[in-house]
Amino acid sequence: AAHAILLQGKRERLKRRETCAKTLLGFWRHNQTRKRGCRMGDQPPRDPRKEASEYMEKHRIDALFQELGTRLVYARAHDTNAYLLQVLEEMKGNKSHQSKTLFFTDEDVTTLFDMFDPTGSGYITVPQYQQALQCLGIDTPTIVAPAEGRVAKHIFEKNMREEIRALSLT
Repeated sequence: AAHAILLQGKRERLKRRETCAKTLLGFWRHNQTRKRGCRMGDQPPRDPRKEASEYMEKHRIDALFQELGTRLVYARAHDTNAYLLQVLEEMKGNKSHQSKTLFFTDEDVTTLFDMFDPTGSGYITVPQYQQALQCLGIDTPTIVAPAEGRVAKHIFEKNMREEIRALSLT
C-alpha cells in the first residue's frame, strides 16, 4: 500500500510538472514574440512560434522544465532557487562525466514491478508491462515490448531502466 501511495504521488507530481512546464513555455514564447517585434522598414519575422518550437525541441527545453518542475515538487525545497541551481549543477556535472541524471531509482522500478506482481510469481502480463510504462510517464517506449505472454522481473527491470535512461537529459 505504501508503494502504491508513493507511485500515485509521483504520477501526480509528473502531471503538475507538465502543467508547470507548459505555463513557463507559454510565458517564454510570449516574451520572445514581444522581443522580436517589427520596426519600421524591417521585414516581419518569419514565424517566431515555429522558430521557438524548433529551438526548444532541439535543446529539449520542455523536458528540462518538466524535470526541474518534478524534482522541485518532489523535494518541496524551502529555497527553490538554491535547489534548482543545485539540480542544474548536478545535471551539468553528470553530463561532463557522461553519467545520467535520473528521477526514478532502481528501487522505484523494483517496487513498481512488485505492485504488478502481488503474488510474487516473478512475472507480469504484457498489459501490466504497458501500464507500468504509463506509470513512469513513458508514452513512446524505445524498447519494443513483448507482443504476448509474460514478462520476467529481470527483463522488466532491465527494460524500464533503459527507458528511464533514454528520458534523461544528460
